[in-house]
Amino acid sequence: MKLYYQKFFLPNKKIIGKIFYLHGYATNNTYWSTEICKKLAENGYCVYTLDYEGHGKSDGLWVYIEDFSFIEKDVSDFIVQIINKEYRNLKTFLIGDSMGGAVAINVLKKQKHLSSGCVLIAPMIKISDNAKPSEYIRDFLIYLCDYIPTFPILPNNNLPESGFHPLVSRRVIYSNPLIYNQKPRLKTALELYK
Repeated sequence: MKLYYQKFFLPNKKIIGKIFYLHGYATNNTYWSTEICKKLAENGYCVYTLDYEGHGKSDGLWVYIEDFSFIEKDVSDFIVQIINKEYRNLKTFLIGDSMGGAVAINVLKKQKHLSSGCVLIAPMIKISDNAKPSEYIRDFLIYLCDYIPTFPILPNNNLPESGFHPLVSRRVIYSNPLIYNQKPRLKTALELYK
């Protein structure tokens, strides 16, 4: 499985630290996070981004999360690989955006030593109770998951409309073919509800 990553830095600028930018659900690192990473690089940071399995330019079924801990392990392995190889004496920081915030929190709960600090941007701490199905429906969906885990079945609000408020952001989302704007896959939704 190949996971796509990018590295942002200015070759003529002294590197003062490393940052790992973790993106949100159904997105990737080919949109506005690129601008954030470039700004951080201009300020002396070496910034790394990783598209999770099935996201962006990484291999895997498009935005299918079989097990949330797989994403956490991929991110943790990526961070360890980089910090052991590049700029070893510099501090490392995480930035977690939305679902990336949940990834950052869970990675650091298990391996606090991987980062000197963490910034969370609208972190996915829990799914709103208003967005969760009833217990009866949830149990039925868990049953269905044994048979059609990858099926995009769950009714939901349109992600670009409900998850990104500024009109400009929605235009960016709709114009990027690597951003998933369909219904959540059954197993993916159940993993996010955990």
